[in-house]
This record gives sequence, C-alpha cells and structure tokens, in this order.
Amino acid sequence: MKPSIYFRADGGTSIGMGHIVRCLALAEMLKDDFDIHFAIQNTTEEIERLVFPIIKSLSNLNLTTNYIDDVNNFLMHLEPSAIVVLDGYNFDTKYQHSIKEEGLKLVCIDDLHAWHQLADVVINHAEGITKSDYSAENYTEFCLGLDYVLLRPVFLKPKTTLRKITSVKKVFISMGAAD
Repeated sequence: MKPSIYFRADGGTSIGMGHIVRCLALAEMLKDDFDIHFAIQNTTEEIERLVFPIIKSLSNLNLTTNYIDDVNNFLMHLEPSAIVVLDGYNFDTKYQHSIKEEGLKLVCIDDLHAWHQLADVVINHAEGITKSDYSAENYTEFCLGLDYVLLRPVFLKPKTTLRKITSVKKVFISMGAAD
C-alpha cells in the first residue's frame, strides 16, 4: 500500500486556479509513489474534471472564511500517517499548527513568506528567494529556486521538433485557468 498525500488548496473564478494547478503539477510528479488526495472548498465540476485523472479521492470542503473551522473539517478527512501539502494564502501558522499537532508531516508551497512556517518542507520555486527570507522552525527544509519549479510534466518535456514561424496571423492570450 502506498503512503497518502493530501493536498489542500482552493480555486475558482474569484481566486483563480494557480494553487490547484501547482498542486496538480506536484501530484503528477508523485503519483507513482503515493496515493493522491485533494481537499478543496466548494469544488465544481470544472475542478473535478481537472483533478480526477490524477487523484484517488477529492474531499469537497464547506465554503468558509473561518480557517479554524476549515482545518478542523479538513483533519477529519485525513489518514493518521498522511503527508499534508498546503498551497494557499490562508494557511498561516495557526492552520499549520493544527496539522502539526496531529503528528502529520507538512509541506507548504509558499510564495509569500509572510508568517512563521511550521512545515517540515517549504517549496518556493521563485528565483532569488533564500532561507533567510523565511521565519521557520529549525527542522524546516527548504526547496527554493527553479530546481523545484512546479510545472506539469507536459511543460517539462523538451520539444522534439522545431517549427519555423514565418508570420503571425492570430494571437491567443490566456490569463489563467479561471478567466
């Protein structure tokens, strides 16, 4: 039996899909060695179509801005030996503390470095960020920089053939998955 990873992220038309897409990229990298679970507030059919090819289960959490209620609800969905991955701007030190109190391993995908980290591992693939930009526990390990970029495998594979562009007739601009 494979160990389980529970990803906690939210997304939608009001907040965008970046956190879920980053988690999906990491989930795709880990899916052969772990059972992948997602927990998302107020999930939609569009989100389900996006995540279900990769995951084992999806927990639809109640929509709330009270993240103490959210973490208590989330904890009810976890296995005792689970690894938790958080990606979002509401998973502050208090939220992390609730997870660590349960004795769970914690990974935070964090590009804000706005609060003290209790995570076992912090991932930030932005260039120029160092450990000194963070307040964290002594045990926290850091995966920083482009060596830890969270892109889906299709974007990491090198193109096998090059094409020559002679003229541009149309341009498509994408603002993100929620737009």
